[in-house]
Amino acid sequence: LMLFPAKNADIGNINRALSTLGIPALSSYETATHQVSVINESAYVFSDIFDRRPANMKLPQVQGRFKFQRGSGESLLSFRDGNPFLVGYPVDKGTFFLFSTALTETESNLGMNAEVFVPFLYKAALQSSAKAVISYTIGNDEQIVVNMPAGRGDVIYKMKGPAESVSYTHLR
Repeated sequence: LMLFPAKNADIGNINRALSTLGIPALSSYETATHQVSVINESAYVFSDIFDRRPANMKLPQVQGRFKFQRGSGESLLSFRDGNPFLVGYPVDKGTFFLFSTALTETESNLGMNAEVFVPFLYKAALQSSAKAVISYTIGNDEQIVVNMPAGRGDVIYKMKGPAESVSYTHLR
């Protein structure tokens, strides 16, 4: 679940809902330009996204924001002044993602920021699948677990790449 609060939102209702989830309240909206400067690459939603993050990577900028405390959540994106732009809060078996501003072009350029927003959406969607590994690197010693269909005898798996092919036979 994600919340992008608009500057004219009913903060009282939002804060009551956040409170029931154990999430800190939003403060009043401040109109000022702020630049995101920190990506928490150790967080699941940003881990394994960038091989080498470019020094000139365009990070989101906002024209206004709500301030809030991180509390028990994990800061995922932060502004230069240290305040959070995006925090993930564990709720039951999932994560509640709280942004400090709306997803409109007048309040933020996050929606137009493919370098950050698209990978975040992808990994946030995968997060509900028990943090499954989505890729492996050939040459690393990694175990790949595959569920076998019942009653099919021997199964041969083949992986092909541009230079070589690897076969693996599973005998029951």
